[in-house]
Amino acid sequence: MDYPRLVGVMKILPNRNQGSILIFCLWAVGFLSFLALHISGLVKQEILVFQRVEARNDIYRGAEAAVFQAIRYLNQTGSGVSMDLLKISSINKLAAGDLGSVQYWVGEREDQNTDSNKTQTNSQISALIDYYDQNQTQYGIMDHSRRINLNHANRYLLQQIFEKIAGLEEVQAVRLAGSVLDYRDLDDSVSSLADGTGSELEAYRYQGIPYMPKNSDFEFIGELLRVPGMTEAVFRSIENYITVYGDGQVNLNTAPAPVLMALGFSDALVQKFVLFRAGEDEKPDT
Repeated sequence: MDYPRLVGVMKILPNRNQGSILIFCLWAVGFLSFLALHISGLVKQEILVFQRVEARNDIYRGAEAAVFQAIRYLNQTGSGVSMDLLKISSINKLAAGDLGSVQYWVGEREDQNTDSNKTQTNSQISALIDYYDQNQTQYGIMDHSRRINLNHANRYLLQQIFEKIAGLEEVQAVRLAGSVLDYRDLDDSVSSLADGTGSELEAYRYQGIPYMPKNSDFEFIGELLRVPGMTEAVFRSIENYITVYGDGQVNLNTAPAPVLMALGFSDALVQKFVLFRAGEDEKPDT
């Protein structure tokens, strides 16, 4: 018996196993990618934690060294000042805590000021006069978040500094605040009020100032003396209440009365605030 012969092209059907392998490979690649991202996230967190621990250790060692340097200085000078161990303990606890963006400056030199409630220092260490006992001198470190940051203060806050702390008249304070803004802002146009106060490129040339506005942040508070209109007397009256360190937020727990007044607190409220911080014994840090 003769069978008919099949004439034509034979088609090869795809193998179902090939599709399964492709799906498995895609799934494996996706899983490995997710795993890699997860591991990288964990590693990044570990690195950040390590950096924070190292930073805290450095701050603690610096604070501890400053305390011993202060003790050594007092012993060498024979000043006879008694050491308050409670103050030293509080300094160590503060240095070991979470300081965040607060920066501490050890050994800052400031000219002596005989006014009450102001900072007196020498070239070695800072001496803080107690708010309620002016005969008691405390040695240690001081956080700069208790001060007003020149690089973050707006026009109104700068004006309040010159009015409430330096004692300038309103017109002078407004003009000087505009000059500070024009010195640090990024443009060369006058950024002060519409009456033409403030100093920028043309104003500097007109006044015969041999340098141009910086147009960037202050790097140290002494730069204020380069601002047109700033005098030595005004600078000395505010230097203990301004800073260039930190994120601009003022620590109300440590800010002195003049800073609180510049922030807008009334005299009566400032007095109540300071008394509340001092506690029942009316002595700060106890």
